[in-house]
Amino acid sequence: MSMTIRAALAVVAFLAATAPSLAAAPEPAAVFQAQPLSRLLSDYRAMLKHIAGPTEGDDAVKQFDEDLKDMLGERGFEGVDINRPIAGYAVLKDKPADCGYVLLVPITNEKDFLEFLGRVKIKFEAVKDKKGVYELELPNDPFSKDSFLRITENGWAYFTFNEAEPTDAKNLLAPQDVLDNADPSLLSVRVYPGRVPENLLDSFLGDIERHANDMKAIYNAILDQKHLLKIATTYFDEGPKLVRRYTETGLKEATGVSVKFRFDAQTGETNTEITVTPKVGTPFAKALAAKTAVTNRFAGMIPKNAVVGGVVKVPMFAPELLAIGTVFFEGIAAELNAKDEDGALPAKLKPVVTELAKGFVRAVKAENMDAAFAVLPPNKDGKYTILLGVSFDDPTAIEKAIREAAKDADLAKDFKLDVAKVGGVSIHKVPLLKLFPADFAEEIEPAFGEKSPAHVAFTKDAVFLAFGPDSLAAVKTALGTKPGPAPALEITANADALQKFAARLNPTAVAAMDPADPVIGKEKTSTMLRITIDGGKELKVQATMNVRSLTHLAQLFEIADP
Repeated sequence: MSMTIRAALAVVAFLAATAPSLAAAPEPAAVFQAQPLSRLLSDYRAMLKHIAGPTEGDDAVKQFDEDLKDMLGERGFEGVDINRPIAGYAVLKDKPADCGYVLLVPITNEKDFLEFLGRVKIKFEAVKDKKGVYELELPNDPFSKDSFLRITENGWAYFTFNEAEPTDAKNLLAPQDVLDNADPSLLSVRVYPGRVPENLLDSFLGDIERHANDMKAIYNAILDQKHLLKIATTYFDEGPKLVRRYTETGLKEATGVSVKFRFDAQTGETNTEITVTPKVGTPFAKALAAKTAVTNRFAGMIPKNAVVGGVVKVPMFAPELLAIGTVFFEGIAAELNAKDEDGALPAKLKPVVTELAKGFVRAVKAENMDAAFAVLPPNKDGKYTILLGVSFDDPTAIEKAIREAAKDADLAKDFKLDVAKVGGVSIHKVPLLKLFPADFAEEIEPAFGEKSPAHVAFTKDAVFLAFGPDSLAAVKTALGTKPGPAPALEITANADALQKFAARLNPTAVAAMDPADPVIGKEKTSTMLRITIDGGKELKVQATMNVRSLTHLAQLFEIADP
């Protein structure tokens, strides 16, 4: 081999070895991207219309456009290329003060974009001897170090935040290395757990724990009720532990996490999808592979013609959640029993409430907390019935407490035991309203009738409770329902029927609503909120929400509170 060839090979080897250090591309721990600004603005206007309704929707959009004009002037977004996507990424270090953040904004030209920055009150000054680089002065700057802007020849503006000096162009990721053109999401974030420094994560989790301790101190100072204080204390003790355990597990056993947000401008439906990809062979991967479909004890309890209904499975798979759930039900019982001092709860009902809470606690510890509710259609007199199903464990003690309470002379007239049986399960008439203040019965009377009855039945794994004129029939039907597949959470409603229900509680307010609103009109039963959790090769959590119907659901329940 000649001397010349050996020399050439040596040069090549040297360049190959030193290339990464000369132009080391950053490895971001998180990457963000969004659809072009034109799409974001269009979808936001559509969302405003869905939220405000057809009558006020145009006014809401008009006000939004006027606010934009007031902020940006006649030239608006001139200088920004509103037809190309936006992106960003974060390069994380051991200390929060050393982390760097980059935002990529597509622009039309440098001059117009700098003028746009002036319209949004961002001050800048050219950096000496660096073409197209500017030091920024941000309003309410949250960063400990400086921020810069670098404008590239291919029409991108790079904002680099929390930097000691302008980032060299070769150390910035190209747009094509950040953007996923195959992703149709309106907004998305991709996180790479392996690139998150453990020291930084520990600092972040430590901040959560310190904040929780601060909140505990506040509640210790302001809460007099011991049972409520115990609930708050347990939440702020166990919550951070849960966050730390699952975050640290994700850091070690997951290769990627993605969050994608989509919006359908025509229907008003949003979809948020979280996907966690585990490392092959880890306990996390094995747990996901073994995960079966979600089932719910009350999957078939909500009738198709319900005014509104919901089904939920409360996760109790972690010791921290078990502790929180246990204290929660114990606290509710203590709160109800404490009301005896004000004459709201007769002493003879205390054992009933106590045993009820114990049954729920046992269900929590058995990691089996399902629930469902439904407002049933009105009867011929226009009165409604509410049905509730909740997981319960071992009804023996609660049945005994109910029978003892029914022997009391003052309560005997309110109880009627064994009014019916379904498959060997007894149904009892119970004085539910005794648990609430006297004026509560008057407030709900227009919707449920005067002195409406309540009926309850206990199976080995559930309690069924109904209140209203058709409560006995409702419990009978509910006892025949079987467990089945169901989302982790789902709320459905018939908007027209829901309006009529709210009108019973507060006729004046509902009468003032816009009858032209299709959400308040003859719309069929629809899903307002749905959350699904699926395992397998990945953990996938999806939350689907209709902004139009959920907004009006909130309005109707607000109206229903006179």
